[in-house]
Amino acid sequence: LGNTLAKIATEKAGIIKRGVPVIVARQKPEVYRVIAEKAEEMAAPLYPAPDVEPLHQDKHGTKFLCGETELEIPLLGDYQMENAAAAWEITRVLKLPEDAVKRAFRRVSWVGRLQYISGNPDYLIDAGHNPGGIDALCKTLRELFSDRRITAVVSMMKDKDFGVCIPEIAKIAAHVIGCTVGLPRSLQPEEIAKTAGAYTKADWCEDVQGALEMARKDQGNL
Repeated sequence: LGNTLAKIATEKAGIIKRGVPVIVARQKPEVYRVIAEKAEEMAAPLYPAPDVEPLHQDKHGTKFLCGETELEIPLLGDYQMENAAAAWEITRVLKLPEDAVKRAFRRVSWVGRLQYISGNPDYLIDAGHNPGGIDALCKTLRELFSDRRITAVVSMMKDKDFGVCIPEIAKIAAHVIGCTVGLPRSLQPEEIAKTAGAYTKADWCEDVQGALEMARKDQGNL
């Protein structure tokens, strides 16, 4: 899509239709400027999402202020507040009943995005695959699970920035187990273990099932 935020935003803004409202989540100034200019060109009303302020977050979800409205979502990660704020603004533009929307927010689910599953051990499943996503994952682990001994089962694509992502995970995990999901683009599990091994204990298995079995035998509790 491009090698700068402005170029990527230009491509993304191509979806704007003439006269159709545009709802924008909080963006960096150079990104917002591109979207705003395209919206003006297309005579499309522009509605920025409200600012958000966290009130409370635990392993079960997040309570936050969206503008002046208190909302609750059973999702983890600061970025989910921003996503919810954009969704909230859409419901305001559509004039949907506020109480019904709040109830829906409390029941929303997003499989594979900082998804907490209680068990023995507990699981936190996340599909983050770039430095930004891994930063969000690690921030959540540090803030909400700092008392846990973490075993990280990791699979990545070889065309992603694994040289940055894997070390960040390894720095907070007691044990990293590399594996592959069986796709041609999958990074070899030996490479994952080698990269993580510079920071923590590391092993590898050929597939996810084997890696999970190894993890369950570990001393970790997440």
